[in-house]
Amino acid sequence: PLITEYIPINYSDAEADIKPHIEKILTADRGKISVNTRTNMIIITDVREVIDQAKEIIFRLDKVTP
Repeated sequence: PLITEYIPINYSDAEADIKPHIEKILTADRGKISVNTRTNMIIITDVREVIDQAKEIIFRLDKVTP
């Protein structure tokens, strides 16, 4: 079953920095990703396993730049 998650991005640019990495793991013909640029939020629709992977990628990439 498909589910939708709204994931806020705090430190990175969702469109340029995060979206390209998430697009590579989406389920073919089912998974979708979009970005709300105003709130810098990722909206992802896919199966639970892929969304969990996407959250892990975001957790590792969305860091404060020293």
